[in-house]
Amino acid sequence: MKLWTWGYRQGSSANPLTFGDSRRPYIELWAGHSREFFTDARLDANAEKKWDEYYIPTVGLPGVSYANQHALIDLDYSRGKAPQDHAFTARVFATHPGETMDLWLRLRGAKDVELYHGECRGNPAKAVEVEIAREAGGLGPGQYRFELLLSSASGEKLAEAGIPIEIR
Repeated sequence: MKLWTWGYRQGSSANPLTFGDSRRPYIELWAGHSREFFTDARLDANAEKKWDEYYIPTVGLPGVSYANQHALIDLDYSRGKAPQDHAFTARVFATHPGETMDLWLRLRGAKDVELYHGECRGNPAKAVEVEIAREAGGLGPGQYRFELLLSSASGEKLAEAGIPIEIR
């Protein structure tokens, strides 16, 4: 999917009830065979292509680390408020509204550490957010991978994502 948008700043003065106002913000979703705007895509006569497309809200997500048909995931790592602390944040928009899912957060690397395991419920209006703080002494320095695993209540893996981090 490609997203084409303009007019965010200019639209702040537009009346939201006047649909013909050209100052209104504009968003256009493009979908199809090509992966880029204005890139030609060839389809031979009588040829057929099929694909699935998924649209997932991203409101409130500062970034996207991973996406599939089940979820959008944003993973973030930063130093905590105290110099010796580390902060891990995971945000998930799932395409399973109202369903209960299992969420795991782990560190893999110099040593494997389970940071979190709990249930979450899919909400189409707001991302599930989990923030974890850990003292550096309990982790040990080294290269790690901050990982998230999301599964259905029946145990089906819905999404798995990770980002590399370095702990000093």
